Amino acid sequence: MNVVTKRHELAEVISITNFKGGVGKTTTVQSISACLHRINPKLRILMIDLDPQCNLSILEGWQGMEKEFKEAGVKSPTIFDSMSNGSGLHCYECSNGLWIVPGSTKMIRIDNYLQEQMQPKMVLAKCFRKPVIYSQIENDGSVTFNDGDLTEVFDYIFIDCPPALSDSTYNAMGVATSLLIPVPTESLALTALGAIIEQYKAVKDDLNPELVIRGILPVMIDERPNIARMVIQVLKQQYGDVFIPKKIRRCIKVNESQMQKKDIYEYSPYCTAALDYEVVTKYLFNIK
Repeated sequence: MNVVTKRHELAEVISITNFKGGVGKTTTVQSISACLHRINPKLRILMIDLDPQCNLSILEGWQGMEKEFKEAGVKSPTIFDSMSNGSGLHCYECSNGLWIVPGSTKMIRIDNYLQEQMQPKMVLAKCFRKPVIYSQIENDGSVTFNDGDLTEVFDYIFIDCPPALSDSTYNAMGVATSLLIPVPTESLALTALGAIIEQYKAVKDDLNPELVIRGILPVMIDERPNIARMVIQVLKQQYGDVFIPKKIRRCIKVNESQMQKKDIYEYSPYCTAALDYEVVTKYLFNIK
C-alpha cells in the first residue's frame, strides 16, 4: 500500500443525531458535506453511514461503486465490517468528490457484535484509532489503495446516525467532537429533542467529556402553519444558547435530487434548500 503524501488536518467529527426518523438527518449530512466541499474543494470530507437503511450510501452511489469493486475482484468492506471486529475504516471516493464509509443492512444487528467487545459504546472510537484504508476506482477500471492516519487523511467527518437510541448512536456520540441535531417544526419533535439532550448529558459524563452540542437546526420548515412558528419560538426560548438562528425550508428539489442520486448542489445549486444549507454551513464553520 502507498503512504499518504498529502497531509490533512482533522478539525471536527460531527454526529448528526435525532432519535426520530424522517427528520432530515441524511439530507443534512449530504448537503452540508457537499456545500463545505463546494466552498473549498481542497477539503477532504468523510461521511459515515451508520443507518441500517443505508440511505446516505444509496444517495452517494455506493451500489454502483460496490458493483465495480466486485467486477474488479476486490472486496469492499462497509461500516459493519469495521465495527463488528473493531478494525480500521474503509473509505471510498464518491463522484462528487466526497468520501464515504458505506452503510450496510447488517447494521440492524450490529449491537450483538458490539456487546462482544470490551467497550461496546466505544468501538467506533477504536476504529478511528486504526489506520484507515481508502480505495479509488481509476478511469481504466483498476483499483488503487492508500492508507494512513485518520487525522491526516480527512479534514471533516460527518456521521449519519440511525433513528434510534442504540449502541450505534452511542458509538457516534462517543467518537464525535460535537452533535448537530436537525429538528422539524412539529410538536413531537420537541419531545424527542428532550430525550436527545438527556442522553447527550449522559454520554458527556460517562463516555466523551469533550462532546458539545454544535447546534439545533430547524429543518423542513413551512412557516405558514402556526405550529411551525410556535415550535421555533419554543426552541429559541429553551435552547437559545445552541439554537441555530437559521433554517432549512421545505423544497421539492431535495426530493428530486435524491431521485437522481445527486446532492442538492449537483442538481439545483440555487434552489431554496441549497441556499439555506449554504447559509447554515457558513454559519457553522464561520465562513465569510
